[in-house]
Amino acid sequence: MKKTEIIFAAMALIGLLFKCLFWPFAGLLITIGLLGLSCFYFYFSFALFNNIPLKKILKKESYTADISEKRDYRILIAVFWGTILSILLTGLLFYLMRWPFAFLLITAGIILSIPMLIISTIRFDKTKSTFYIRIFIRVAIIGGIALFFRLMPSTTWLEFQYRNHPKYIELLKDSWNDPDNIELQKKIDEYWDNYYK
Repeated sequence: MKKTEIIFAAMALIGLLFKCLFWPFAGLLITIGLLGLSCFYFYFSFALFNNIPLKKILKKESYTADISEKRDYRILIAVFWGTILSILLTGLLFYLMRWPFAFLLITAGIILSIPMLIISTIRFDKTKSTFYIRIFIRVAIIGGIALFFRLMPSTTWLEFQYRNHPKYIELLKDSWNDPDNIELQKKIDEYWDNYYK
């Protein structure tokens, strides 16, 4: 299962690199990578965080209690964390692709993380289980990246991404201020079409 996680994360990072270098297929790689990782955490976090191999997901003995803590608590916590990580990754995807509601998703993921971090820290303090370490590593990486993009001004990524196209940046900023202006949208499309001809 960790290999699947690494493959999706690598695709997203390669797509981000492609996007910064204006190479083709950047959006496709980012979308497949982040959306795949988001779905992976949403559906398989209970198994990933509890170290249950894919072959044993449907076997009853995989969910029996262990010495340090009952598995049902751990599965419930893993499902909550999987959902939160999924929301954060979807927000990052929306942000990088400049789709609407990106900040809303990232903010919701960060707000949901706070009580879960408190609960997980208390449980870790009692059990010292590696289960929580597996969660904390992923939350630190994904949550840190999401928080970075959330705190960054909304135009910074745009200015970095299209640093060689100042006119295009100005057109996009104008379209944010006047989203219903059809003429402005046509100018944006014309500029981009002329650049790629």
